[in-house]
Amino acid sequence: MRNMLAVIVAAGQGRRMMPLTASSPKPMLKIGNQPLIQRSLRALAKIGIKGVVVVTGYKRELVERHIPCRSLDIIFQFNPFFRETNDLASLWFARPYVERKDFMYLHGDLLYHPEMLRLCIDGPETGMLYDSSAGKNDHEAMKVLVRKGRYVKSSKKLLPRVSTGEFVGICKFSASAGRLLLDEAETLLGQGNVMAYDTEALNRIAADTPIHAIDVAGLPWIEIDSPCDLSRANEKILPRISKNFRL
Repeated sequence: MRNMLAVIVAAGQGRRMMPLTASSPKPMLKIGNQPLIQRSLRALAKIGIKGVVVVTGYKRELVERHIPCRSLDIIFQFNPFFRETNDLASLWFARPYVERKDFMYLHGDLLYHPEMLRLCIDGPETGMLYDSSAGKNDHEAMKVLVRKGRYVKSSKKLLPRVSTGEFVGICKFSASAGRLLLDEAETLLGQGNVMAYDTEALNRIAADTPIHAIDVAGLPWIEIDSPCDLSRANEKILPRISKNFRL
């Protein structure tokens, strides 16, 4: 499984991060002394991933020029519609590289404990990470419903009493599940749902495809959507990660 590819979607404009993203794409913002996406690449390399597809968009040249990683074979795939689309479209643009392969899938705006990658890659062949301690009362969080260890659906509109936690933005797909996911992505985009989230395709395949839900409650992570998130990442989350790992 360590020979699988990983896909990182890193095309967004990061509008909520302005003015910080006026001159830098969000994945290139510094966490400690390193760009955010560089930390993900190094964590992937440490668990044995060999190749990564990075889907770029906003200020692509800054991402492509400044994230070399000698231990990884990095492919850059441009999403030319990054201004009008969301993460589902960026995932679809990676299709030529992964549609017949097992692959990991990650959001490019995450800071997370590397143990979370190990839990994902060593778990069932198709799985997603969620945090049962987070997101239930946050109207902006992508909340999830999990039953008996299996992902059922995800939506920002899930009521707190129904939510099991928050979707982290890290998944692993077998070749067959990944193909179904990409087919649903193509259907959604073809129907004009260009701003669809990746979880909308995940919801569509979940009824017939077992997607195991792996709880990472207790491990430090954060999705960076605002300047406050960036400050918290540097001041609170990174020190907790750095106690055990040098990334």
